[in-house]
Order: sequence, then structure tokens, then C-alpha cells
Amino acid sequence: MTARDELQRWVEGGSWADQGYESELIPVDLARRVLAEMDSGRDELEATRGYAGKMARKAEAAQFDIEDADQRRDDWKSRWQEAVRHADEAFAERDAAQAILAEVRELRDEYRAYLDSGQNQDDPTGIGPLLSVKGVVHALTAILDRSTP
Repeated sequence: MTARDELQRWVEGGSWADQGYESELIPVDLARRVLAEMDSGRDELEATRGYAGKMARKAEAAQFDIEDADQRRDDWKSRWQEAVRHADEAFAERDAAQAILAEVRELRDEYRAYLDSGQNQDDPTGIGPLLSVKGVVHALTAILDRSTP
């Protein structure tokens, strides 16, 4: 039985003599034990408060770490999104350049076929009826526009 319990029993009891006490005064040893338990309880409370304060500071630091990690994640996410956007633009430019190259190759093949057919004997310019100057200029201009920054 703790001193607190014994004191409670002493206070609630009827006859002090029935409980083993000789007078209505609190026995000195019981009072000392109650005070010691109170001091011990106060020390435990202070230790608990100190621990709770320490845990609160750690929780606050952890919250800042979480917010910092969230910010870093968002920064990396935006960097990746920008990199993906640049890659998409590069692929679009590549596809456009490949389309222009395909047109130029088609014009080249038509011109070679024209030259191989021997029809260019009567054509002093060497361009022939299959190719228009406007189409060649357009294709070459598009290639130059793509290649210059």
C-alpha cells in the first residue's frame, strides 16, 4: 500500500484507534512518506514535461523536414516536367526535319528518275518538268530555317 493510499484510508476512516493510530494527528512517518511520494511524483511530472517538450521540438523539426522534402520534391518534379517538355519539343523538331528530309529525298528521286530517263536532253536548265523551282526553293528554305538557331 502506498503512503497516499494509507493517508486516504486514515482520512476516510472513523475511529483512529480502530485503524491502529493512537491519536487524530497524522503520524510523522506517514507524513514523511506522503511528502516523499509527492516529491517523487513532482519529479516524474517534470521529467515527463521535459520529455514531452523534447518530443514536441522533434516533431516540429520533423514537420520542417517534411515541408523541406515536399519542396525539394516539387522542385524536382517541375525540373522533370520542363525536361520532358524540352524533349517533346526536340522530338517535334526532329519529326519536322525528317518530314522535310523525306520531301527533299522524294524531289531528289524524281530528279534522278528524270535525268535517268534521258528527257533532259531538250532541257537546258536541267530541272525538268517534274520539278518546280518553287518546290525546290521551298524545301531548301525549310531545311535552312530548321537548321539555323
